[in-house]
Formats: sequence, C-alpha cells, structure tokens
Amino acid sequence: MNRFIKILWSVFTVAGLVVVVIGLILFFNICNYKNKVDTIGIITDTDGGTTVAYNVDGKEYESKMSGYSTNFKVGDEIEIYYDKNDVSKIGSKSLDLLLLIMPGIGSIFLLIGVIGLSVVLHKERKQKRLKENGKLIYADYLETILNRAINVNGRHPYNVIVQWDNPEDGKHYLFRSNNIYFNPEKIIEDRNIKTFPVYINPNNKKQYVVDIDDLTKKVVDLT
Repeated sequence: MNRFIKILWSVFTVAGLVVVVIGLILFFNICNYKNKVDTIGIITDTDGGTTVAYNVDGKEYESKMSGYSTNFKVGDEIEIYYDKNDVSKIGSKSLDLLLLIMPGIGSIFLLIGVIGLSVVLHKERKQKRLKENGKLIYADYLETILNRAINVNGRHPYNVIVQWDNPEDGKHYLFRSNNIYFNPEKIIEDRNIKTFPVYINPNNKKQYVVDIDDLTKKVVDLT
C-alpha cells in the first residue's frame, strides 16, 4: 500500500504539472497581443456566446467572441481587440485572464502531489537511516488496532502496538508500526510472534521504526 500511496501522490504531481503546462501554453498563445488592436464594441447578442459590433477603419463588423460573462448585457459597451490579419477574430483581455484558472487549478494539484510525495519519501529515508544506524531492541507484541484516522478507498489501515521495558530507566515505552492495509492478527497468531524488532534513536526515542517486514513481505493484498 505504501507503493500505492506513492503512485497516488505521483499521479497528483504529474497531472498537476500537465494541466499547468497546457494552461500556460493556451494562455500565452491566446494572449499574444502583438498583432491585435484594442477597440470598443457594442454587445448585440448574448445567446450562445457574445456577439459584438465594432468599427474597423470606418467599416462595421459583427463577430462572435469566444467567452462570456454574466455581466454582459445587450447594448453594453465592451473593450475588445481584433486581429490585424483577420478583423473578424475578436476577443477580450478581461476574459483571457480567466484562462489562468486552468494553470491555477493545476498548481494546486501539483503542490498537493509534491508535498504528499515529499512527506512519504522523507519518512522512508528517515526510517531507512534508523534501520541502518539506530539501536536495535525487541519489544513485546501487545495488540493490533484499527487506525480510523486514515481512510484510503474506504479502508482503514491497521497498526501493530508493541511495548518495550527499558532496563536503564525502568519506563515502559509503547511503539506503533506503520500502517498495514490488511489485518495481521492471524499471521501473528499463526507464527506465534511474541516480539518485534524496533530501531530507535537512543538520543530521541520518539524517533523509531517498528520492523514489520516479516508480516508484509510474503503477503499480497488483492482486495
């Protein structure tokens, strides 16, 4: 499931990036005003779009503009532009700005994906360092609980809870495993697992990782 979470955040990141790029390309293509001339037009129709009448070099034109606002009313004056090479092509700079909504939405997805992926990868690196450099202890298995704080596709993950009695200070320490997206209780019972390895930072016992690889490496969850 950790792989699924990484794929999920990666999809958010890639999808957001694609939407941002496409949105910006559309914006800059449409908003290239080099060959466009500003003028004033009169709205003549708002049915199925916005039809505008305008004057170019003393000649009257009437064209439909791509874009519409609820503020538009027949008879209103509106600032528009027309293309020098084809005066029948018109637009409105104020409406063009709405094109930024697309890359704006894409940026939100991109940000969510990058943050989510960064958190997952940072946690993986941190736990890898603990397994390589941390102090190895063995903690007694207490119970398996359902983590109702997290819901992925309508499913709550499980956590293995273990306890370590520290002989140095006489205190009892409880550790929680990473999320497991299947109930490991039967495996623990069948294998008669009494203890789990835990890697801790001796200087900060809040930094730890419960090693549950023996529970997960031989399980393929197809549900």
